[in-house]
Amino acid sequence: MSETINWEEWGPEAFQKARKAKQQIVLKLSTAADARDPLAGELADVVARRFVAILVEAEQRPDVFARHQAAVHGGASVLILSDDGSVLFPKNGEKDLEGGIRRFAASYEPKATPGDAAPAWTGAVGGPALKQLDEGYPARTLAGVKGLASPAAGTLEWRTESWRLLAYAGAEWKDAEALGKLGAELERFVNPKLEYSDVHSLSDLARLCWDLYALTGSAAHGERAAAYTKTLCEDLYDAKAGFFRSSTQEKTGASRYADVNAVAVLGLLRAAEFPNQHHCHEIAEHVLHQLRTKMYDPVLGMIHARTPKTVVYGLLQDNAWSLLAFTEAFLMTGHKPYREAADELGRLLFQEYWDRDGGGFLDRAPQHGDIGLMKEKLRPLDLNAVALEGIWRLSELKGNHNYKKWVRMALQSLSAQAGGAELHAGLARVQDMLARGRMDFELVGLLSDRKTDDLLAALSRHCLPRKIVSFVDPNDQDYIMAHKLEAPSYPRLFACGENLKRVADTDDPAKVKEVVSAVQQ
Repeated sequence: MSETINWEEWGPEAFQKARKAKQQIVLKLSTAADARDPLAGELADVVARRFVAILVEAEQRPDVFARHQAAVHGGASVLILSDDGSVLFPKNGEKDLEGGIRRFAASYEPKATPGDAAPAWTGAVGGPALKQLDEGYPARTLAGVKGLASPAAGTLEWRTESWRLLAYAGAEWKDAEALGKLGAELERFVNPKLEYSDVHSLSDLARLCWDLYALTGSAAHGERAAAYTKTLCEDLYDAKAGFFRSSTQEKTGASRYADVNAVAVLGLLRAAEFPNQHHCHEIAEHVLHQLRTKMYDPVLGMIHARTPKTVVYGLLQDNAWSLLAFTEAFLMTGHKPYREAADELGRLLFQEYWDRDGGGFLDRAPQHGDIGLMKEKLRPLDLNAVALEGIWRLSELKGNHNYKKWVRMALQSLSAQAGGAELHAGLARVQDMLARGRMDFELVGLLSDRKTDDLLAALSRHCLPRKIVSFVDPNDQDYIMAHKLEAPSYPRLFACGENLKRVADTDDPAKVKEVVSAVQQ
């Protein structure tokens, strides 16, 4: 009779069970795209009888999945671990899964019980000595991206980061060549049948297409952006539960993930002010409420997911993407609680994730019970780019100059880590934002007023990566604004230059483009 494998969740309880039973661990790495189960039939019987079996789903435990997938070569989806978390199989190019399982099932000598992981550090931010940034890094990275025959060889996440640098160059450097390449890349490699089925891909592609539409006015880019946004809202948003599923392959009622919902919010906010997309505002605000009230803990930060046995938390990706989503929401609405939520997450990132030795953010906060590969320190460049963009925004929104210093420190260290042919588009973009500084706008008016909202909406339709909006209530007698006496009426949008000197202003949404052009010169 065949035995059914009793899958355990990753955690100290599973490893304690293995030590007590003097057994090894069979770790299965699973993704939504898995077509077949390598553990079936007689081999499953062996695993059920002789091992403690742990199932790790990529969406549920991305930290565990990424570390163990990176530790082996050849795309192995099943590993054998000792009870201290060390990888026993596969090693040195081994591929015979059945032979490995039978060999390790025959005998096992348990090792000494490891000590607990060091507690998460929560003191003052430290790091390496501050050095001069390589000023040529952004331009060199852009040249590398523009020089590629195509960035389509990498993952979609890597490609979209490269494409985002092209959009940034078009907006900030007025680089027509970069915009031309971006348009050609999206036309050639983005599937016109919208076969991308996950939130991250759809949101990234929607944001890119909306940016390109804003920069070029091309109807084709606008139509493509609207199509991606429609798929995101109609196929992935669970209106009853108020959150996004990670992909169309997940069933309704599946686990909600904080990073997935934050990424979706960014896509919705980018779309919201364009024609026929106002429903995106309502969905985005609902999801932001869910993130704040259902997926956030003041001590733990953003909760990645809840399972029947545990709460998964302490992941950089959840906190970094949520930080970026809340700052974007504040810039789009002027709603102060969004800015304060972002500020809480910014402080948490420095308290729990900052690497004091190298600078930059670790992919996860050290936790009690960490074992084996989970004790390693990793600083993923893509997630650091997300976190550092959010921190840069906070530095401008809150006037915290220390944040800028730490962003510079992280960029210096992480750029060196990327190095050589591995120039990183996201880091290059953030470094240029830091060097150029904010693009400053002041919106004077009551946010509940339709005319104020129309001015803000007109500004939001532009592609302005360095945009920082200061919201001023004209009835606030404690606020003294130099521009106030010069304006005949409110609401009014001001574009400001150095030392907040007025460059241009308007009370007409149709003339916001002229105000933007004035500050870009």
